[in-house]
Amino acid sequence: MRIPTTPADKPQAIWSAAESGLTEFKRSASDTNALCRTICAFANDLAGTKEAGSIFVGLNDDGSCAGLEITDKLLRRLAGLKDNGNIQPSPSLAIERRT
Repeated sequence: MRIPTTPADKPQAIWSAAESGLTEFKRSASDTNALCRTICAFANDLAGTKEAGSIFVGLNDDGSCAGLEITDKLLRRLAGLKDNGNIQPSPSLAIERRT
């Protein structure tokens, strides 16, 4: 199932989807190394799809809500991962808050 990525998409469609080569669920943002590895894999199109990947922070592996508080500070920290020097060249990222 392709993850909806437009504002008009219904959030429940995201939570009913499963992880795939283009979709990764992360319970929290505490493991920045794992996040950077996933960003790097998607940026390098390791799945060979020529499509953008999506990482959903705050979802359990089964797609259920992990109850993570999504703050402006967290969003800024996630956006800064592309510039922390661990991923070269810096990938294009779009950070969004969804409820």
